[in-house]
Formats: sequence, C-alpha cells, structure tokens
Amino acid sequence: WVQAAAALIQAGVAVLLWRVTTKYVRLTYNLSKTAENQLALLRDTELHRRRADLADLASLARRLRKSLGELPAARTDGSASDRLLFASLWAPEEVGELRSLAAKAGTGFAERAEQTAVDLNWMLERIHPVRSEPRGQGFELGSFPWEEYGTRNTRAKAALVTLETEALDVAKPVSTAAAHKSA
Repeated sequence: WVQAAAALIQAGVAVLLWRVTTKYVRLTYNLSKTAENQLALLRDTELHRRRADLADLASLARRLRKSLGELPAARTDGSASDRLLFASLWAPEEVGELRSLAAKAGTGFAERAEQTAVDLNWMLERIHPVRSEPRGQGFELGSFPWEEYGTRNTRAKAALVTLETEALDVAKPVSTAAAHKSA
C-alpha cells in the first residue's frame, strides 16, 4: 500500500506541476502581448508626433513664403519702396522655430532650413532700418543692397517651397498594404 500511496502522491505532484507550468506559460504569453501592444502604442504616438511636427514645418514654411511674396523681388518692381515699407514681415522667433522644427524632421531638413534662416535674418536686418526711417525723410533705395537681397530672397523662397513639399510628402500616412509589404 505504501507504493500505491507514493504513486498517488507522485501523480498529484505531477498534476500540480503541470497546472503551475500552464499558468506560468499563459502569464508569460499575456505579458509578451502587453509589451507588444505598448510598443505599438509608442510607435504610433511617435509617428503621430513626427507627422504633427512635419505638418507644423510645412505650415510655417508656407507662412514665411507668403511673407516673402509680399516683398519686392527686385528694385525694378514698380512699388518696391512701398512693398519694403508695408509688407508683413516674419518675426525672428519664427526663424528660430523653422530651425527647431527642421532639426526634429532630420538632417536634410535642418541643413536646408539653416541656410534659409541665415537668408531670412539677413533680409530682416536690411529691411528694419528702411522701416525705421521717418516717413517724411524717405529712404534712398539706391543704397539698399538690392542684388544680394534678390539672391537671398529667391533662394529663401525656393528653399521654403522645398521644405514645405518635402515635409508634406514625408508626413503622408503610408497605406496599410505598403506598410505590410515593407515589414
């Protein structure tokens, strides 16, 4: 009877060990699924943040380009003087924001935005003195650095168009089929 009792105890321990192992495997599986879900949520959150930053970059580039469009392209513009005096200019903070958003977007964006920021700041530094002249005294347009201004204006406009279009292209959601192909 001792052998029968030992066999019964051994069978009970085996069943108990099987149940504990099964529960452990199920808990481990649930933990791994939870970790996968958290990782997917983090990826989605990061992707959403990146798309929002890119949309902000595109919007800022569009606003800056609109301000540049209000300025004269060259001295030969018929209303160059008035356009210099009355165009809505960007704020230096917007140039800093352009740099910041471009840096978040990546190296290519940051490099393009850096030269654009230099050009925009240069133009602001030349336009502000024109605007600070008393209206009755006038400003001698001949002393304005029109040639370099025109080069920087054209270069900044082109760079802002590129920043805007590339930011919008990168921010586009990838189709589900394409995402599964690349995975």
